[in-house]
Amino acid sequence: MTKNNNPINFQIKAVKTIEFCFTPPDRTIKKGERFTFKLKTEFLVNIEKNVVAIRLTVEMFDKKRAKLIASIKTENYFEIKDLKQFIQKDHSDSIKLPDLLLSALINISIGTARGILITKVGGTVLDQMVLPIIQTNALIPLKPIKFKEELIKK
Repeated sequence: MTKNNNPINFQIKAVKTIEFCFTPPDRTIKKGERFTFKLKTEFLVNIEKNVVAIRLTVEMFDKKRAKLIASIKTENYFEIKDLKQFIQKDHSDSIKLPDLLLSALINISIGTARGILITKVGGTVLDQMVLPIIQTNALIPLKPIKFKEELIKK
């Protein structure tokens, strides 16, 4: 919802896997073994096309050895109706999206990365590994998002 409680209309426009890396562990992974995950988000904005993209990087570490086992970088493109309404008045090169909308976009991006990761590691020693449910509050930017239109090629 916007400040005046109007619904925000958005839809997924595209999903891209930018990179994927998998290094088989040098030891046997036991069923039910836990991994450590590190997530990073970047936000890309194209006001003219009403597009916000979330570039999500997920790194998975062997918890016992703190060694990187797998990583994936995805981009999820969302079309948000009338994106211009979120431009900051004091910073014309930034937007401030509602936290609820950002949380929804991040959750969709994480779920998409989870599915891609399951597909990529299926049949390997990591096929029991699943990216856990993540609380997205820590991934929501505190400051307005600067435009990075040159990074969006769509």
